[in-house]
Amino acid sequence: MELKDYQLKGVEFLTKNKSAILADDVGLGKTVQTIKAIEKLNLNKILIICPKSIKKQWREEIKKWSPSLSSSTIVIEGDRKKREMLWQTPSKIKIMNYELLRMEDFKFIYKDWWDLIVCDEITRIKNFRAKTTRLLWKLRDRAKYRWGLTGTPIENYPVELYNIFRFINPFVFGKWENFKFYFLITEMKNFYGKMVEKIVGYKNLELLKFKIAPYVLRRRRSEVLNDLPPIVVEERYVDLTPFQNKIYNIIKFHAEELINKEMSALGDFNLARIVCDTPLALKSSPTWVSSLDLGNDYNSEKFEELKFILEESLVNNNQAVIFTEWYEVLVLIKKFLEELGYKVSVFHGGLSEEERKREEEKFLNKQTQIIISTQAGGWGMNWQNANILINFDTPLNPAKLYQRIGRVYRMGQQNKVVVFDLITKDSVEERVREILNIKLNYIEEVFGNKEEKRIEIDNSLIRRLL
Repeated sequence: MELKDYQLKGVEFLTKNKSAILADDVGLGKTVQTIKAIEKLNLNKILIICPKSIKKQWREEIKKWSPSLSSSTIVIEGDRKKREMLWQTPSKIKIMNYELLRMEDFKFIYKDWWDLIVCDEITRIKNFRAKTTRLLWKLRDRAKYRWGLTGTPIENYPVELYNIFRFINPFVFGKWENFKFYFLITEMKNFYGKMVEKIVGYKNLELLKFKIAPYVLRRRRSEVLNDLPPIVVEERYVDLTPFQNKIYNIIKFHAEELINKEMSALGDFNLARIVCDTPLALKSSPTWVSSLDLGNDYNSEKFEELKFILEESLVNNNQAVIFTEWYEVLVLIKKFLEELGYKVSVFHGGLSEEERKREEEKFLNKQTQIIISTQAGGWGMNWQNANILINFDTPLNPAKLYQRIGRVYRMGQQNKVVVFDLITKDSVEERVREILNIKLNYIEEVFGNKEEKRIEIDNSLIRRLL
């Protein structure tokens, strides 16, 4: 197995930079480049922090690309007693998930000195209020090398870079006051009766781009993989059924009441989004909507459109990946497709490691034609055996959208990929697309010349969207 030219350049970039972010597009092999850089530097004490769902994938990739490192790699897992034993077992590489930072494991991590700490999906520390972020900042000075990996260096807004660089290299931006002065536009706004400073825009993005450039390497699929097949995106619009429209308007009216009382309507905003999939998904909701008559049918044109798409697409042994934001919707899609005779796998955060592996293997071995996933499958999974991707609903976070597509459109994909986006007309879904398109520009802003106004989901925006 040989690395591609752009991957060799990525290895060189990492080995020459103690503070670095490898921000290649999803599917370009950031894991492999990192493993080879570790091997080249001959480091002896490495901590890899990643989402829980891809810990074992890291181990498998190390086994595949560096057998010598594989024999000294430990995945931190199990109950407290087992993890304590694993932390104290000598090894070159230890692989853990972010959640363990908040547990008693932190004392074992902090007492050691690390040659390298790798943060896979480093945007997990974008929020300065999160305990995970603050604990990781504490580890900064206990590592000679600090690398971050991400396919989407900005998930929503450029301000996230400040928190990420506080771990990677805090000297890039310095104090928060300096970052705010140079790059943020803020205003004092009334927030539920209290005046608070809110970020309303950004400035000097060319300067921000200049400051991070020495520490960030980012390549696009279109730039480095000339042999990838084409990708086509189709937007399929559906109408609200009369029953859907009735439930939607009840939620809209309830949201208006909350907004008029200066109470948060974010919960109702998400309820309206779920209704655009199917009101039936709200039957088990622990909120006020469970008291409504939500019917016993799907009451959604999306299900009929899904049936039509699969009938026309699942030919010549094709396979499909379906994404939804909501577990309750996943359950209903599975039921619907099995009633139609399809063999289906599912992937979501509630599955154990063994269950996830079993479901994925069924799909990869073509025992099932379709895998339905929540966003849990958007991180680190390799499903390039499928060439049909269906977004049953649209995430607000552009990083999630990039991650979804990257599961299918990546190295190893041999067929033309078709992405279907299902969108409900004259609803919050259609108007949310505008927000997503603006957010999608933020990654470009840091690397281009665009300047866009910050979009925040608050009551005033929810009123317009509903």
